[in-house]
Amino acid sequence: MRQLAGSARQLTSPEWQIAAEACITAPVAALAVRALAPSRALRLFTPRVSRHPELSVARIAAIVDAVLTLARVRCLTKALVLHNLLLKRGIASEVVVGVAVEDRSMRAHAWVERDGRVLIGAGEREYTTMWRGGSAARTGAGA
Repeated sequence: MRQLAGSARQLTSPEWQIAAEACITAPVAALAVRALAPSRALRLFTPRVSRHPELSVARIAAIVDAVLTLARVRCLTKALVLHNLLLKRGIASEVVVGVAVEDRSMRAHAWVERDGRVLIGAGEREYTTMWRGGSAARTGAGA
């Protein structure tokens, strides 16, 4: 993430577009997270596929993670934003919410997976999956 933040001048036009879309989408996602259950919030973020990806899935995830971490966005909001940007490009992903118990307190965490791999939100501890939602891509677009 620091690498990306330090090299902002070197971002390509498609990378800047991802960063801008993440910043624009995050406030709406944050409101949805506060007002709705995860399944309803996820349904709000089911865009139409507008174009094929110009960047790799890993690069899109890195940009979203870096930009929204700098903005101090919470994990579920980040997950919804990344899921939305991937779906918009025809790329399937899943938002996952899990919990962990630590010292008699429960901690929740959200992350995004694609093909069983965590794209953003890899936790330092083991979380038990409580909810999983997402959708298949509408096109065969890329990895």
